[in-house]
Amino acid sequence: MNAFIEWLLGPTSQAVTPFGTSRSFRRRTAWCWRIEPVLPVAGEVYDEVQVDGMYLRSNWCVLIASHRGKVIAWQWCDREKTVAWTALLTQFPPPKVVVCDGGTGLLQAIADTWKTTRVQRCLVHVQRNMRTYLTSKPRTDAGNLSGRSVVA
Repeated sequence: MNAFIEWLLGPTSQAVTPFGTSRSFRRRTAWCWRIEPVLPVAGEVYDEVQVDGMYLRSNWCVLIASHRGKVIAWQWCDREKTVAWTALLTQFPPPKVVVCDGGTGLLQAIADTWKTTRVQRCLVHVQRNMRTYLTSKPRTDAGNLSGRSVVA
């Protein structure tokens, strides 16, 4: 299991494992793909929940819901979309507030599933989005805060 997790989350190829060849690695770790973790349903109602999606090298995405740094639910999917987010959100009662990046399908899933829950955009995601739009290396006079002219 440790070799499988190291390969899954790290930069190592299947050939560079303690099992010798890539084929041996796949044969010896095939059972790892059949593990179905189960989180017990506690029925606890949270004041706030943070949700986000994380893409893995295997072209799969895991949607994660956490409260105070602890994972309370997750959902595998091929990409972030409303049906996948709905499957995650229905695993626990609606919180008062959800903190999210406002990504694809999520806001619709929250509106459909948790009608009374308020949404707070994650400030880190907002900052990243703004940096993408506004750039940290302006090439125009309007974007240059120092007031100096930009030479083309």
